[in-house]
Amino acid sequence: MAKLLIATSSSGTSVRPKALSSECLSSFASSVEVLSLAQCVDLWKTFLYHAATAKEADDDQKSVLSLLEDLLPCFVRNVPILDFTVPRSSRLKFASLLSDTFSIASSSSSSPTTLPKTLAAASELSRALKHYRGEETSEALCEEAKEGQLQGAIFR
Repeated sequence: MAKLLIATSSSGTSVRPKALSSECLSSFASSVEVLSLAQCVDLWKTFLYHAATAKEADDDQKSVLSLLEDLLPCFVRNVPILDFTVPRSSRLKFASLLSDTFSIASSSSSSPTTLPKTLAAASELSRALKHYRGEETSEALCEEAKEGQLQGAIFR
């Protein structure tokens, strides 16, 4: 996936990827569902890195955002975080990535570009976490993940 995103970003404006077909997205969704948790975390980090980089870049790298606007929502909707066999440590990582997704996908004064489909998918996942995990809301997980990152930084 990283090679595809790098190739798209380095091609500049000469290559504008078309929207991915429903069959392609369906195949991608099926693949996401069978990834290990570590692979899901790595792929999510890859998506977020390229989204953040493309949002800050000039118009030459905006083609990456259009590709990500197809792939990232599909990924977020199919990542296996809602499974009750997912350990707490993995849920904390996913919660942190979900928080980062909200930050990157929303607009800011420095970067007005948004990823609306990604924001919608992240919101759906956040609501599902609240519904299926009861008192363990995604906000609580995000806060706990942030505290863990701060404690990790203190002890390094």
